[in-house]
Amino acid sequence: MKKVTVKDIARLCGVSIGSVDRALHNRSGINADTRARILQVCEQQGFRINRFAQSLSRQQYRLAAIIPEKGDEFYRIVEQGLRTAAEELKDLNVHLEITKTKKLGYEEENAWMETYLAEGFHGVAVCAGHMRRLNVVIDKLVSSGVHVVTMATDAPESKRTATVAVPPQKTGAIVASYMGRFIHTPGTVCVLTGSNQIMDHAYKAEGFKAAINGYWPQLRLGEILETDEDPCRLKAAVKTLWERYPDLKGLYLVTYGGHFCGEAMEELGIQKKITFIATDIYRRLWPYLERGTIDMLVHQNPFRQGYEAVQLLFDGLTGKEQDRKAYKVFPEFVIKETLEFYQ
Repeated sequence: MKKVTVKDIARLCGVSIGSVDRALHNRSGINADTRARILQVCEQQGFRINRFAQSLSRQQYRLAAIIPEKGDEFYRIVEQGLRTAAEELKDLNVHLEITKTKKLGYEEENAWMETYLAEGFHGVAVCAGHMRRLNVVIDKLVSSGVHVVTMATDAPESKRTATVAVPPQKTGAIVASYMGRFIHTPGTVCVLTGSNQIMDHAYKAEGFKAAINGYWPQLRLGEILETDEDPCRLKAAVKTLWERYPDLKGLYLVTYGGHFCGEAMEELGIQKKITFIATDIYRRLWPYLERGTIDMLVHQNPFRQGYEAVQLLFDGLTGKEQDRKAYKVFPEFVIKETLEFYQ
């Protein structure tokens, strides 16, 4: 028979893990009815309250998260998810430190992970800004007993403990499917990434390419251009593709910067000639979706990504659900008519 865990009790009671801990420790911050219900469920499930409470009171969990400053609202909302999960777990002696790098990359991330290893942190959540160049430091941390969870994008060849992100290849394939349905005449479609060394960007482009080539014969895949998420390069890329492909019918941006592309399209007067699908739903994108310059936005639920990253670290450190190597955040596809539900 499977051993009942604190997470099971929280799920059965419809409360957070922190609420279960407050009930077990007779702490404030929980009403009497909820406390009584939690204790009743513990008794019904044969949960060994004292052993759990004693072990939690001794153990401290020092966690760190590394996220880029750049990226408009996406990483700000990731941070909200990180902090919310840490707050729920604070009564379980979870302490979270957040470090912000200048941009999504690998040099600053590498240095900070070395620092966290030296300072004795138990777990690190990191946005892997390169799918390979962080492998050595990630493997070093994991071999030293530090749990590492990648979020938003992955380092799949590393020994990282777990990952939380949208499934990038599937996301790219779904975008291709929508684009194939939106475009009814033969033409070229192109992709803009930030960096093809970022797994999330490269795999979305791969999924898009495979689906276009496999299922939509009226469309031809043109170029996949890197932009480094730079405003000038994004706008220049739109102009270059429009000049290079007279039959350009579709554009897929896999990352941040849709408002820059939308601005370029409106300056060129081509916003009604190209089907444009962009990523994320931050505020500066809304006018372009409402005007029809952007046809669809891909919502990646950054709050859930940050929240689950902390939960995965805690689960790994406490021996719960050790087989949960990946948490898939399923993308949502937003059109003008559904935008109000996300504002």
